Amino acid sequence: MADLGLVKTLAGALGTNEASLTLILGLLAGYPLAFFQRQFLFGKSATLHHIYFTLTGLGILYANFGTDIIHHVICVFTNYMLMRIIGPKLLSVQLAFVFNMAYLLAGYHFCASNTYDVMWTTPHCVMTLRLIGLVTDHFDGGKDPAQQSADQKKLGLTRLPSLLEVAGHSFHFGGVLVGPQMYSLASFPYSSFPPAHLSLTLIFFQFPMRMYLDMIEGKLTDNTEGKRPACVVPALKRMAIGLGYTVAFAVLNGYYYDDYMTEPSFFELPWLQKYIFVLIWGKVMLYKYVGCWLLAEGSCILSSLTYNGRDEHGNPLWDSCKNIKLSKFEMVMSFQDVIDSFNINTNKWAAHYVYKRLKFLNNRMLSQLFTLVFLALWHGFHSGYYACFFLELVYVNAEKQAHDLMKVSPLVSSVVRHPVVRPFLLVALKLVLLAHLGYPLTPFALLKSAKWWQVHRSLYFTGHWPFLVFLAAAPFLKKLLKPRASKPSKDTKSE
Repeated sequence: MADLGLVKTLAGALGTNEASLTLILGLLAGYPLAFFQRQFLFGKSATLHHIYFTLTGLGILYANFGTDIIHHVICVFTNYMLMRIIGPKLLSVQLAFVFNMAYLLAGYHFCASNTYDVMWTTPHCVMTLRLIGLVTDHFDGGKDPAQQSADQKKLGLTRLPSLLEVAGHSFHFGGVLVGPQMYSLASFPYSSFPPAHLSLTLIFFQFPMRMYLDMIEGKLTDNTEGKRPACVVPALKRMAIGLGYTVAFAVLNGYYYDDYMTEPSFFELPWLQKYIFVLIWGKVMLYKYVGCWLLAEGSCILSSLTYNGRDEHGNPLWDSCKNIKLSKFEMVMSFQDVIDSFNINTNKWAAHYVYKRLKFLNNRMLSQLFTLVFLALWHGFHSGYYACFFLELVYVNAEKQAHDLMKVSPLVSSVVRHPVVRPFLLVALKLVLLAHLGYPLTPFALLKSAKWWQVHRSLYFTGHWPFLVFLAAAPFLKKLLKPRASKPSKDTKSE
């Protein structure tokens, strides 16, 4: 990391560490950078924009990781050459997947330790997916329009972007800021406990090259007369909400922090108290993601990158980079609601670039499994990632089986929908959902099996076996509860 004397002095005065303060300043730097772009670069040449985004993004990365930014530069140049030499062909996509994932995993292997590490691999995991997406969009754009899906027509690149365009897109401050900045928020400077570890799960802002180029060309604006977009107020609102979530996390993390689950006092608690702790901790843990996503989204709004047309009332929408649907997230009633409302950008990326490309398997379960394995591998080699994604797969499919059971069984459906039963059922479902948001996040936060296995064992694996048993029993329950077709009477046969 770059040695900035002023930052070191300021960090000492604020009672935090230099790395934490540097990362926080990097996150907040998005606002003045975006405001400068809006005020002084709007309507100017595309080349000027690309140079600005490249230099500012590299500057932020250098302030955090020093000369390790060479890894980002190597990968940006390599992916550009893949597109330039091979062209929009399937081979370029295959090589992009292999090269980018191999480079990232090599970084994890040679640099990682037994805890969350804030180093060049942290922002590079973001860049890995962005570069894979870029090469894939170039391939999609070269297809016959008749063979393109709606998403491919929307995102596909019909020409080879220049190296400067690729650099500007790759190093845009709205993309390089999210990820490493989250590490230190818990310790700045509200809590006396150690900073909460950063989970890399699904922490990134992804915007395709087509969106970036539309912004450069001035297409992403609510004003059609060449005026600057009216995005300052929406950006500041998002920043204010993000700060609220960040402060809430920093305060609550002092009581519900990761490492407590490895302390003897946690294991001495009764089972119910441990489960309640995990329930609340899981919700608090997610607040750090929400807060940082909102802060980063605000800087993207300020640069007009997020303009998404107008709603039915004619009001401008600034939500195309939205990574969290706040109202739905706070009111979720199912695991599918969590997926639909949380980490939207990652879900879209995984669906478009991985899941839908596995259609040839002709099996949704396998496609879903391979997609989750890819995401787990993208995070690294720690067993906690794979345990978390395994539980996600189990929960989502158990929920689908429950819905299918309601469809095939009028008896189950009538009981569930009964006006007396339904309120109690909704409360029970909400409690189960909250409890099983924290349970699968435990291995994700603690990483090593020696840690998270002890926590799950102390909870008697109650986040595992009820769902697994139900999945195994679901096919038999469907047969048992499905109404039998009535046999035709003898009179009917004789007719």
